[in-house]
Amino acid sequence: EAEAAEAEGGGAEEGGATASTAAQSSAAANASAVAARVAELKSQALQLKKVGDAAGAVAALREAKQLELEAARPAAMVAAEETQATAMAKVAAAAAAVMETVAEVERQRTQASEAEAAEAAEALPPEPAAGPDATTVLARLPDGKRLSRRFPKQAPLSHVRTWVTAASPEAAAACPAGLELVSNYPRLVVGEADAPLSLLEAGLHPQATFFVREAASPEAA
Repeated sequence: EAEAAEAEGGGAEEGGATASTAAQSSAAANASAVAARVAELKSQALQLKKVGDAAGAVAALREAKQLELEAARPAAMVAAEETQATAMAKVAAAAAAVMETVAEVERQRTQASEAEAAEAAEALPPEPAAGPDATTVLARLPDGKRLSRRFPKQAPLSHVRTWVTAASPEAAAACPAGLELVSNYPRLVVGEADAPLSLLEAGLHPQATFFVREAASPEAA
């Protein structure tokens, strides 16, 4: 992908160079024609001066001078266009490099989150069989996906958070501030401070339903 970004930047530079070359060729042809006309007018001015036509000589020289001034403007414009094309090519290449860097950072962050979640999930106790000491937990993710699992009623809420994160690393990666579990009944927002509470202590036994959302950032709080 980095090579593709570099190639894209190179293509932009090549396009700018092609446009610049065409502009230079056109300018050179025009400059040649102008120079020929200026030389012709100056020659006419000399001839007119020799025959005593001072007014005609002055007029020819004025026209030659005007052509020289007009020829100087396109040359400056060509130089400006060349500078602009080069600058635009550099900006395009820099933008492509930045986008690739951002994408790589995001990939690494997602991979780290997934690895961390998988490691934490392996430490969870096994799912118990249905019974009076087991709490059934349902979780609805932001994308509409639903999860279901049983936990011992004495299991801390931190286990539920770990399970949700491991079961849906995409949702966790999309929430940089972390996940919150929201229960409507009893009303409870499970954050870091509530993690040590057991399902039973939180009044969530024998069944709990959570809506998963991104936690509020400290700045927003």
